[in-house]
Amino acid sequence: MSSLPLLIVASAALLHLLRHYLSNRVHENVISSVPFSGKISQAGDTVVAVREAAKEGSQNNKTIVCFPGFLETSSYFLDLYGALDCELVFVNNANYHSPFASANIESLDWPTNPYESGSIEYDGFHLALAVKNFASYEQVVLHGHSRGGAVVLDAGRQFPEITNDSARNITAVLEAAVLPQAKAAGGTPGPIRAALMAYLMPFMFSYLRGLPAAKIVRFPMMKPNNPHKTDVLQYLFKSAKQIKTLVANMLSLAEWQKNQTVDVFKNYQTINHLTI
Repeated sequence: MSSLPLLIVASAALLHLLRHYLSNRVHENVISSVPFSGKISQAGDTVVAVREAAKEGSQNNKTIVCFPGFLETSSYFLDLYGALDCELVFVNNANYHSPFASANIESLDWPTNPYESGSIEYDGFHLALAVKNFASYEQVVLHGHSRGGAVVLDAGRQFPEITNDSARNITAVLEAAVLPQAKAAGGTPGPIRAALMAYLMPFMFSYLRGLPAAKIVRFPMMKPNNPHKTDVLQYLFKSAKQIKTLVANMLSLAEWQKNQTVDVFKNYQTINHLTI
């Protein structure tokens, strides 16, 4: 009987060590690289891909800046914008693998990001700087999908002088966006349940990362489907370099929804909402 408490302590210690290993292990990039005819740069944990407008002309005088959703990379937007002639700026989730093939990645001399990597605030900081440093035209569209919608809104909260610049026409496009004060489906868990869920997240994401793509695309939440979505989904749980980034994404999302208010909508001249 006396050995039981020691066994429990040892098992708990091993479980915690395993959680630490799963959280911090750096995964190699297994995402299929997409050819990209532009410049790839990096600031901190964030990769920014910029493609100049194909040619000068009235239809090309626009910059589209994109930020993907949770578990996604910038390739999410390629089917929508890849064939356009306008200037494109793809800002990737921090500490995610870049989907674009590039032999040389330029280091950006930007101010140090004061926020935790993986948080909405961290991504919003770099998104705003991408607009400031890479958007060449007066007409700018910031398109954020899901969690990326919250990142777009937080970029405006942090840098309203950039997103609400009177010298530019800046429009936010929020696609099925995470919004302030919104409630999660199924309700908000209590503190004990929330802490347990956060502790178990590395195990859950590690399990999902190991699932074959054919099984992932059959999940009910992944439907309806199409060829592009199928291609995106096969790398869905393999996009982050470390599981701890996905955990930070989830925890930050819940905190951001709780702490932010509708005031974040005031930092854009125009906001368009897209629902699915």
